[in-house]
Amino acid sequence: MPTPLISGSASIGNRWLNGSATVLWIGDSIGSAFENRVLQTLRVVPAGLGIRGGNYSSLGAPAWATTGGGAIGSAGLLTERNYSPFASMEAVFNGGAVPVLGVPAAISSRLTSDSAEPLLQASRTGIVFGGLDWITGSTLKMRSILYRNASSSNGIVRNYIRGSGSVSVAKGTGAFVNLQSATPAYVADEFPFAAPSAGEDLNVEAQSFDGATPTNGTNFVLCCTLVATGQPGFTFIPASNGGWDVLRWNDPTFISNAALAGVLPLLGITDVVLSIGNNNPANQTAAQFQVSLLALAARFRTALPTASIVFVPTYDTNNAGSAPHLAGFADAHYAAQRQTDNSCFLNLYKAAGVWSQNNALGLMTDGVHPSETGKVYFLQTLQGLLDALIAGTRTTAAGRYATQIDIEDVFGSANVSAWAALDALGGVDVPRIQRALDVADAAIDDYFRDGPYASPLLLGASVPTVAHWAATIAGLRLYRSRASVAAGVAAAVTASVSITAGASFSASTSPSADPYSTLLVEVKLQMARCKTGAMRIDAVPRSAISTNAPSLV
Repeated sequence: MPTPLISGSASIGNRWLNGSATVLWIGDSIGSAFENRVLQTLRVVPAGLGIRGGNYSSLGAPAWATTGGGAIGSAGLLTERNYSPFASMEAVFNGGAVPVLGVPAAISSRLTSDSAEPLLQASRTGIVFGGLDWITGSTLKMRSILYRNASSSNGIVRNYIRGSGSVSVAKGTGAFVNLQSATPAYVADEFPFAAPSAGEDLNVEAQSFDGATPTNGTNFVLCCTLVATGQPGFTFIPASNGGWDVLRWNDPTFISNAALAGVLPLLGITDVVLSIGNNNPANQTAAQFQVSLLALAARFRTALPTASIVFVPTYDTNNAGSAPHLAGFADAHYAAQRQTDNSCFLNLYKAAGVWSQNNALGLMTDGVHPSETGKVYFLQTLQGLLDALIAGTRTTAAGRYATQIDIEDVFGSANVSAWAALDALGGVDVPRIQRALDVADAAIDDYFRDGPYASPLLLGASVPTVAHWAATIAGLRLYRSRASVAAGVAAAVTASVSITAGASFSASTSPSADPYSTLLVEVKLQMARCKTGAMRIDAVPRSAISTNAPSLV
């Protein structure tokens, strides 16, 4: 079975387009390029935007603190470097008194500020919803996620929002936060703020306390900030980083498990997008990439047990280091999705078309990254896949290796529907189809358990082969149970596969009215050839084939 355009739970598409999704987007430089167009082009109702701490800029070099980027963005001021899944902004106080500036509180003694986020500038009305301001909620809120440890400042810094036309009045101001903690931890500082005036930028900032003298060596760490409208809709939390591959995201020495579990739940993440592949090392095969994707999905699922995982392979590029892998990596995204519950697959690689055509249309700036026109095109393509996922909604069964649709591809939907209705009660008995798929999965796993491949099979390009095996086994199980009821007797069908020394094979079937027994014999023959090594599939081996043992002369 070829890799499809869509697969998985339609509820995810409904939540994105018609509900209240908070989406963490994990990608590389292509994902970063999409950030300023996601809310607009997906035609969602925008409900919030995440701002990474590293997006904040230092306001000069105050005499009472040293400020700079930290955590994953650059060498941090703290000894830790893996305490946030986002680049952070850090301040370390030097024991000097914070001066009393005699200026309005909204601009006094600021540490950091983000006034460059496109969707917070006055020009946001020109790129979102044809001139309408997306920040229209009646209960606007800002939530800052802060990192704290035994060295953190205690009641010395607060977060706030001001407008570009409101230099003397803050739109909203949080309390001075108590951050000290005996062990590393996280805290969410949330407060309401007033809507910006027409044509007004929003400045998201952190401010120190005038007249205070912070303890020397104490710190203040801002992981990220969420600006929310208070209305239902789509909240976008960008987390893409140029040059990062799936191995970097899986490295706990770079982003700790504690950081994921500490920060992400405070943002209310409901969906995690995995859109990685263009920056993957050239020495990782599609099968290895699939294993890495599964490990990353499991890592996020541990931090966010109820979150959905959305697999989105990147569109076709001419990147010399990764383009040969992209088709296989798209298949790997699909294969990983098939083994991940509460997930979906959106095949942007296939749906967006080939690179040569897209590049000729001016959708790329350099063969890899999208132009402004390209951003709109690729995101609109993603929108179409979400629409198709929703439109194709029907209750179907899915196993680890095959789905109900795979069985229908082999035997026909009408046959599968009739065979599944064992008790002739009408309608498709999806639970029976699911049990047949479960039996097929177990049969394949049991057969290969002592074979050359890891069990369950972790597949690359051979997903269609194994899907055909499972679909055939499940379909025959449905057929035979239904046929035996109809006939009143068990169907007289036998099939055997013989394997003799020298890896020769023979197969035989007894005379039978069963028109499908030959299919099963062919599948069993293929499985036998794979187990003995006469035929090889693209799957992770059971164990390493190399050895460190010394050779003897």
